[in-house]
Amino acid sequence: MTGGSVSRSSVSRGSVHAAPPYDRSRKLSFADISFNAVVQQVQTSHQELGDRMPDGSFVNFWEALLAEKPLEDFKPIAVRTLVFWIKVFQAWVNMRSSPAAAPPHSVNGLQLQDILHIYPPENLYKVFRVFDPNGSKVLESEGKTAHSLSKIKISARQVMLAGVMMSPLIRTSNKIKFMLSLFDESDSGTLSLKQFSDMHRTWTLALSKVFAVKPAAAEDVDYHCKAAYNRVAYKASQRLMELSRQSAERKMAIIAAIKRKQTGNLNAAAVKIEQSLSKSNLEDMLVRSGTAEPAFLLFTLFLQRFGADRVAGAKSFVEDFETLTYQTEVHIPKEPLRVHIEDLPNPGEVVFIRDVFPRIELGSIERIEQVMAESPMFKFTDTKFQKRLMIHIFEMDLVDFERGGFLGLLHRIYPKALPRHFRLFQQWCREYDELEQKRVNSSQAEAALKEYQDVSRKPIIPAHELDVIKNEFAKLDYDGLGSVEYDVIARYLGGNSQDIAAKYDMDSDDHVSLRDFCRMMCPPQFRMPEMDGFGRRIFGVLLEFIAKEESKSFLKSSESFEKPKISIDTVEASHFQAMLDPVPDDLWMQWQAAFRELDVDGDDVIHINELLAADILSEPVCRYLSRYLDPQLKDSFTLQTFNNAMLQAHGYRKKIAFDGKTPYAEKHIELPKH
Repeated sequence: MTGGSVSRSSVSRGSVHAAPPYDRSRKLSFADISFNAVVQQVQTSHQELGDRMPDGSFVNFWEALLAEKPLEDFKPIAVRTLVFWIKVFQAWVNMRSSPAAAPPHSVNGLQLQDILHIYPPENLYKVFRVFDPNGSKVLESEGKTAHSLSKIKISARQVMLAGVMMSPLIRTSNKIKFMLSLFDESDSGTLSLKQFSDMHRTWTLALSKVFAVKPAAAEDVDYHCKAAYNRVAYKASQRLMELSRQSAERKMAIIAAIKRKQTGNLNAAAVKIEQSLSKSNLEDMLVRSGTAEPAFLLFTLFLQRFGADRVAGAKSFVEDFETLTYQTEVHIPKEPLRVHIEDLPNPGEVVFIRDVFPRIELGSIERIEQVMAESPMFKFTDTKFQKRLMIHIFEMDLVDFERGGFLGLLHRIYPKALPRHFRLFQQWCREYDELEQKRVNSSQAEAALKEYQDVSRKPIIPAHELDVIKNEFAKLDYDGLGSVEYDVIARYLGGNSQDIAAKYDMDSDDHVSLRDFCRMMCPPQFRMPEMDGFGRRIFGVLLEFIAKEESKSFLKSSESFEKPKISIDTVEASHFQAMLDPVPDDLWMQWQAAFRELDVDGDDVIHINELLAADILSEPVCRYLSRYLDPQLKDSFTLQTFNNAMLQAHGYRKKIAFDGKTPYAEKHIELPKH
């Protein structure tokens, strides 16, 4: 594929005669990245795997989905709720001839009218034009009679998939649940490669019709579908391996679960055993891990473009949903009432009311005004809200005031708020309470970075001064063993041996080595020679990254309570880890060498004593990193945690590893000296 800003070929788009040219170098409307950059990253990931490169139809298809508008005729079903589509699914399933039979793959115009129930009829005819343009021409030539409607042939699954995936009123996780369970006809909770491929092909054909673009070649669709399925299988197996390493009990439980599944397959009556993946694994990859997986980059971008999170007030129309079922009636959640965002408070107002409520004294205007002015959230509320609050406080009697609590007061001010909104209000309060911890985290990160930078500015101790210290150690090391007891050091320094040991005994061996002594006696205006080089520098990059991210997290959380209304911004490119360049092989191997140099006992875990004994970082920085990187472990971090931290800090992603094959050569490599 060539670069530049040439758009895909214009095609007929219903009432649209020609698609306007799209500049591929321009940023996408929903993310801070260009389509050219996306294509380049897709090509890079294909090169890593030795895959066939995507052809022009593949690129044009995704350009339409990420940068162009759907057909105008799709509008009648473009903004429908999850409840609507569950009802459509249930009506379609009820069309089967018997409980054991499958629902019809395609439906005619009359049947689609029965399951969609959309009016006026002109809207239904628009749907016909999108999903069966040839059949729609028959309607125009023969008239909209029952006979001509029976000639319409439309895939029900295509209509449902397109409607659900494009709707901005459905949460992303619910979209994925709907899509996966739509192809799990046996309600097994798993999808075989065949089912996954059927889903992928149906989705591709449905969206090609909605955007009036030629779909990618069938062989390319199948090839990339299989690659994606194998990727999920590989990641699932890696996750099982990680869990099995946590404890012997967990390992045995995993082995037992696998054996039960294998036994169940073998006992099935003459059924060909197929590889299958749980819907939970697929959902995890598509929803939670998709931003980090190059194999799912394009699909993740599509979900971002049409996601409910980009709609102001989206949390007010989230429906609870688990799965579709073919064998039993699907529970249809109650259609949520729509509440305009202007009829709901913002996070700052909720926290403000909670803050002032316990200190309000009914009947005293001066006291109420004083309490309101003393709240730290007062400056983030406007005069209109403050007056509204005062009015409702004076309208309440003491019994109502004490019985309802601050949520009761909120309900009086915002009577259209529903129970789910009050759960959201309570969540906002919890998030505000967590702000203090985020502020502390940011301060600690800044302090660790400052400590690192202060030490880095110190010059290395001159060689002649270091020689003086070594000669002093030789005088104390009477036996020439290379270590001295702390009692000897205490007499030399005139201090307490226990205090000295607590401060300088990094390896807990009750002796002072030459290295320990040099560290003890190094003048404060200098740093040791070990505090230089590649190992120290990569931790410096990591500290800068942590400080930046912690500060960003604190400021972003603070702004959600300070801004009067929700604003929808484009997503930063860094959100899509799959857009990052793969880490160069030599840099990756240098990281591994740096880790091995610190991991003295070779257990793939760097313990605090190992990090301290290496002398590349000061004690406060060592203790901060060992606590921060792996909070679940006590003062240590694993090789995997280290690698993930290095990738994030340096702005790379790990190369794709398929079928358990590592893309990095296993060879010894020396660390760079400068």
